[in-house]
Amino acid sequence: TDIVELLVRGYGLVTTAEARQAGVPVGRLRRLTEAGLLTHLARGCYAATSRIEGLDDWGRHKEDARAFAISCGADAHLIGWSSVVCWQLPTVGTPPSLPAIVRPSAPGLGPSSTAYGRILVAQLPPEHRYGMHRYGLMSQAWTAVDLARRVPLHHALVVADGVARNGHDLRTAAACMAG
Repeated sequence: TDIVELLVRGYGLVTTAEARQAGVPVGRLRRLTEAGLLTHLARGCYAATSRIEGLDDWGRHKEDARAFAISCGADAHLIGWSSVVCWQLPTVGTPPSLPAIVRPSAPGLGPSSTAYGRILVAQLPPEHRYGMHRYGLMSQAWTAVDLARRVPLHHALVVADGVARNGHDLRTAAACMAG
């Protein structure tokens, strides 16, 4: 029941840090994973296996993205299809194999990849950063414009149309993206 309570409080996800703080040994999380009751989604982040098994590909990508963003820390913001699915915007095709986050540019930081996702760095205007429960997302407008630079046009138009229908102005985000 203590793990279930942590999962409820964490909107379906629990981290090793939260478990420790609640007095749950990390070894117990590992044993529950080995028993098939928990699924390890990202470094130090778990979900109930019963919840993960019932998801379609986009639903699984959303949970992987949320877990990856949480594991990357407070300055991580989901981008690309990972942001699209978390904003509940229209999706096209199959999700990417790994989620993606962006961090603010800082000396010594560069893009990298892990087994759980891709990490990019960029100048992130404060007006386009949104904090969700335990992780960040770039704005819907930023997400649509940034995605349009990376995916086939017809996929980008589906997302941009959804963002515009939600009342967001894509020009403000495009103005922030030099080049």
